[in-house]
Amino acid sequence: MTILDLSYEQLNGSTKELKNIQSIAAVYLTPNSLEDSAYEFFREISALKSQNIDDTLIEIITGTEKYLSAIKIKIEYDQEIPKNINVYLDKMQKISEAIESCWDIFSPETRDFFIHLANNFAQTGNKFIGFQGLLLKIKLLLPSLYQQENLFKKYRQATLLIPQAIDKAVTLRKDKSTKILEETAQYLLNKVREEDHKKNTLSSYMTNLGKTHEEQLAKNQKAMVWAKKRLEEINNKRNQTLINN
Repeated sequence: MTILDLSYEQLNGSTKELKNIQSIAAVYLTPNSLEDSAYEFFREISALKSQNIDDTLIEIITGTEKYLSAIKIKIEYDQEIPKNINVYLDKMQKISEAIESCWDIFSPETRDFFIHLANNFAQTGNKFIGFQGLLLKIKLLLPSLYQQENLFKKYRQATLLIPQAIDKAVTLRKDKSTKILEETAQYLLNKVREEDHKKNTLSSYMTNLGKTHEEQLAKNQKAMVWAKKRLEEINNKRNQTLINN
C-alpha cells in the first residue's frame, strides 16, 4: 500500500471542502460582493503573500481547480513505484499548489491531515539515498533511457512537493497572529455548509449572482472568464519579469 492509497479516503473526503472554498472565492471575486469581514480576511491573506485581493482570489480558485482535477488522476504502481512518474509528478504538483494557495481557509482538520501526509512523505526519503537509492536508480535506469529523462530525479521531486508546500505555508505565517484569519475562514466555510444543508445548493448563498440556477451559472461564468483573463495577465507579467531578469 502506498501513502496515497492509505490517504485515498481522506483525500477524496477533502474535495467537498475544496469545492466550498472554490464557491467562496468565486462569489467574492464578483465586483462589490465582499462583506466587511470577508474583505478583511482576503486583504490579510493578500498582505501575507504580497498580492492584491483579486490575484489572491484567482490563486485560490485555480488551486481548488487543480486539486479537484488531481483527485481524479489515477496512479498505477509496480512494486510501490508509480508506473508513470510524470503523471505522478503532475498529481503531486497540483495537490501541493492547492495546499499552498488555500492554506488560510482550510479547516483545522484538513490542515492536520495534510501535515500528517507531508510527514509520511518525508519519512520515505530513505528510499532515495544509500543502497535503497542505488536499487531505485537501477530500476528506473531503462525507463529513463527509453523516455530520455531522469525519472529517479522526478520521482524524488514528486515526493518532496507536499512537504515543501506545507513548510512554505507554515513558514510564511510563522510569528504572525493568524487566529482571526482562522476564525473568519471557519465562519465562511460554515456559512456555505449551512446553506448547502438547507437546500443542497449554493443558490441562496449566491443571490448576488442571480436568483435562479440558470442566472447564477450565466453570471458566475462571466466572473470566471474575467478571472481566467486576469490569471493570464498575471502569468504573462511573471514570465516577462523572468525574461528580463
